[in-house]
Amino acid sequence: MNIEEDRNEILEEIKEMETENSKWMNTQELAEYIKMSTEQIELWRKENYGPSYLKLGKRKVVYPKRFIADFIVANPVYTM
Repeated sequence: MNIEEDRNEILEEIKEMETENSKWMNTQELAEYIKMSTEQIELWRKENYGPSYLKLGKRKVVYPKRFIADFIVANPVYTM
């Protein structure tokens, strides 16, 4: 598979998930999907790492599903 196929496969998987909104995930939903704590996701945000996100108002943070797929395929770790 190439990166674009991987991205599309991940995006389809994410789109099929039951989430608060069909276009994005909140921090809790993202944490559950990538099996990390919400604290880790929040730390990533503070360190300008992780998937790109949108701020709705002063407090609400959401992650568009396409940004999550982009982040996952953009960060491979190659081994021998």
